[in-house]
Amino acid sequence: MSQSWRAAELNADSCLSLRQILGSFGAPVSEEQAWAVVYEAAKCLDACLASKASAPMKSVTEAHHLMVHSEGFVHPSTFDTKATKRAGGALY
Repeated sequence: MSQSWRAAELNADSCLSLRQILGSFGAPVSEEQAWAVVYEAAKCLDACLASKASAPMKSVTEAHHLMVHSEGFVHPSTFDTKATKRAGGALY
């Protein structure tokens, strides 16, 4: 059985989308890895809400919406519309 993977390129914020990461692995993630992503996303959302109480936030409904930094944390551009505009990315 052949294992296939796809190369992924970091964006301007040194991030990959969760979809890119999953595509690169070519295999499902473990339960532990899934909970780690959920934890990091919740931590990021909490920080965004605390620092930008009145700013509009994006909904994360698809794997390509969640941006993971090369250091392993969920990037604020996942939720913060202003961070996305600054980075030149598309709004979801």
